[in-house]
Amino acid sequence: MFLEHYKLYWTNFVNFKGRTPQAGYWFSFLWNAIIGVIIGLISVIVVTESILDILKDAIKDPLVIFDVVRDADEGLLVMSIVVIAWSIVNLLPCLAVSIRRLHDTGRRWFWIFVLYGPPIAYVAVMLISTLENVSIDDFIASFTPVMPFVCLACAIVFFIIMCLPTSPDAIGNSTHSVYPQWKDGYGGGVSSASIIGVSGMYKGVAFPLDNDEELILCRDALLSHIVITENAEKISRKHLTVSFDDYDNVYTVTDHSSNGTYLADGTRLVANIPVRLQRGTVVYLAKKENSFKLG
Repeated sequence: MFLEHYKLYWTNFVNFKGRTPQAGYWFSFLWNAIIGVIIGLISVIVVTESILDILKDAIKDPLVIFDVVRDADEGLLVMSIVVIAWSIVNLLPCLAVSIRRLHDTGRRWFWIFVLYGPPIAYVAVMLISTLENVSIDDFIASFTPVMPFVCLACAIVFFIIMCLPTSPDAIGNSTHSVYPQWKDGYGGGVSSASIIGVSGMYKGVAFPLDNDEELILCRDALLSHIVITENAEKISRKHLTVSFDDYDNVYTVTDHSSNGTYLADGTRLVANIPVRLQRGTVVYLAKKENSFKLG
């Protein structure tokens, strides 16, 4: 699955209309990071060998150092071209997967400017001042020192968005074949198991659940796959986890909360103790306004 995500990253490099789940985005990010580290290590090795060659030859004949420096520069130039080429090749698929991840969180494509907006705006201002001969040196001089902090803040916000779970309002069909239950849109209920909202903000919404996959229900968007924001005053930051065992055809439910998870008859589950429940069981988180059925 690790490699499958990266294949889909490249085969959907011009797909700006679909959507990509968390795993698809972050596995692709990890692959690019690994390749980037490899390229970086090769560059360090090239630089180190060049320096060592310079030192060795300089000891024997100081005049040879000029030829060695020229050869080292050629090696560094080749590595620079490789790095630049790799960055250019990744530009389009990286932009596409980011927009698809935004779609998966229920956001439109223009949210991409949360990350790219500040540097683009800054470069645009400098270009306008150059082309139009407009003197805005004072503005640029005052804005330049804070620009790194603005970019960092926007990058943190964008990072948080990329970590959000799939939204019930996700836009478009999933491009990830490793999630066949998402091909026809989120909440289609086409997988063998699902968690279905009975009451509350997710009433009527079906959340597909793969075998051995674990879904977290809570009020913390950074932890949860199913974020509860309505009637959430008694919902914990990590309230409930649910997984499905396809072999035994049962769900495993674990309560992690302070205010409890209950069966439909009012029986409270023991905290932090996994409980195996049959299909059709209804549970509610803290109060009956947040009820879910194990489909």
